[in-house]
Amino acid sequence: MIEKEVPRNTFIKWIGIGLLLRFIFMPISAAPDLLWFYWRAHLIVYHHEFSLGASQLLLHYIHAFFLWIFTPLMPYYETIWTHPWTPTHPNTPAEIERMFSTFFTFVSRPHIFRTLFLLKFPFLLFDFGCLFFLNRLATDSRKRLFLFKFWMINPVSIFVVYIYGRFEVIPIFFILGSLYYVKSKRFYLALLMLGISAALRLYPLILFIPAIIILGKNTRERLRLIFWGLLPLGIMAVFAALLGQQSEVGQLMGNPLVDYFLSMNFNLGLRDNVYIFIVGYTFLIFHAYYHRGEFKPFEGILKYSLSIFLLFFATSFFHRQFFMWTIPFLGLYILEDKRFLGLFIIQVFTYFIYTLYGGRLTAGYLFTPLNLEYFINLPSPVEVMRRFFEPYKVIAIFRSVFSAVNLYMIYLIFKQESRKLTTEGPERVCGKVFKKGT
Repeated sequence: MIEKEVPRNTFIKWIGIGLLLRFIFMPISAAPDLLWFYWRAHLIVYHHEFSLGASQLLLHYIHAFFLWIFTPLMPYYETIWTHPWTPTHPNTPAEIERMFSTFFTFVSRPHIFRTLFLLKFPFLLFDFGCLFFLNRLATDSRKRLFLFKFWMINPVSIFVVYIYGRFEVIPIFFILGSLYYVKSKRFYLALLMLGISAALRLYPLILFIPAIIILGKNTRERLRLIFWGLLPLGIMAVFAALLGQQSEVGQLMGNPLVDYFLSMNFNLGLRDNVYIFIVGYTFLIFHAYYHRGEFKPFEGILKYSLSIFLLFFATSFFHRQFFMWTIPFLGLYILEDKRFLGLFIIQVFTYFIYTLYGGRLTAGYLFTPLNLEYFINLPSPVEVMRRFFEPYKVIAIFRSVFSAVNLYMIYLIFKQESRKLTTEGPERVCGKVFKKGT
């Protein structure tokens, strides 16, 4: 039976709805995170300070490139960056106070709506780049339409990118590019794209091992894949050395993200600890290796990448913007298993409860560009909840449900794969296909 093609106007309608949602929030909301990278970008563009002494150097230069392009549209640019910015992770009360003081000064500037729209506009370009790759990954028009809807009105993406003002969509663009090249069977380009995403944001490194296991047929191929995957990091390491600063890889062990992977652990006595994410990650790596011939490359990459991210969010501390990493993988997997849609709705609901940990930072402060005095004094949901019960216990309960949903999704992924192998018959064993009767 030939499926009826979805009219082109339907896609245009959903693009319009998605654009409207983005255009509403782009000029009216922001968080301090938006300024961290643009502060360093302005040092590159306006002060020619090319050695910034910070990680994610490539991201700084991407922000600087767009800031340079938009300078003619911001003739007032010199007045924006008058207050020195804080460290990336302010720890002391004085650093935190200075961070908010600088942020409130920024959002109270004239032309703030134009400024915020322009600063977030690069994210919109990469956002539609992600949509392009998702469109290429779908096999028919109805699946493409679902991915259009899923991506264009996804509350997590809109919150993280256009309300909170984070750049997570940039590395996700390259991860989706990697998936596209996996499906096209251009594996070296796939690893190169994954390597670029890791040069932008270190977390894609956890996807390297399963990708190399699944895509490489032998040791020589795997070594080539490793080369292409690490090439962007190597180039950035050379560039960082020329600028006299530590490379991304050199900063890896000092990155707080490493500690997040070790959040959940059991102490077995004295200094003996077992880290739950490491146990689960190792299990998934072994499973990928011993079952590597039982699925197509794209299916395997999608399955293990999503499982790794779900495991991370089930067992590890994470910042609110991190959860966007899973969104494209979940969208693609929902195409294969509709049960994930209901679970995703629960997942998103509990995720937004979890974001309440941020207090006013993830509530009224986000909309201070609209009215500084009103929103700076607006009580956060946590403050309101505290009048009736202990808010952080309630948030922790929803966090626990969030973890349970993630773990159940992993269970369904592997249960579905097991059922598929059983249905196909006993001739598929250890990655080799044997003909019946031989």
